[in-house]
Amino acid sequence: MTQPTNPNSYVSVNSIRVADDLEIREVDVPEWGGKVRIRQMTADKMTEFYEDNFDLTAGGATLTDRRFMTKLVAQTLVDENDAPFFGDDDGPAILSDKSFAVISRLANVAIEINRLDEETVAVAKKD
Repeated sequence: MTQPTNPNSYVSVNSIRVADDLEIREVDVPEWGGKVRIRQMTADKMTEFYEDNFDLTAGGATLTDRRFMTKLVAQTLVDENDAPFFGDDDGPAILSDKSFAVISRLANVAIEINRLDEETVAVAKKD
């Protein structure tokens, strides 16, 4: 992630445009023979992810898709060049046949770096 060159100055539109502000974490997955990279989702991707996986109406946030963890991991895995690891639809299908322990471990990292928790869901519901 890019650090500000002068934390006391104001940013410009261009500095926002070129900022590398998506966190990436490498996670060891010995079960798969190496490590993977998990990248934080963009604001648009996260909004789409909420819409696809949560019902934010009727006074609460309800998970609407049982494949939440495999979809989250599939959305956040990237290769060494930061390109999405999976195509649009094949990630959850491939990951659904993998170890729940591994998927859960990777999903927890994705949840953490995307700030995807009950408080975030509550804030999203109010907007």
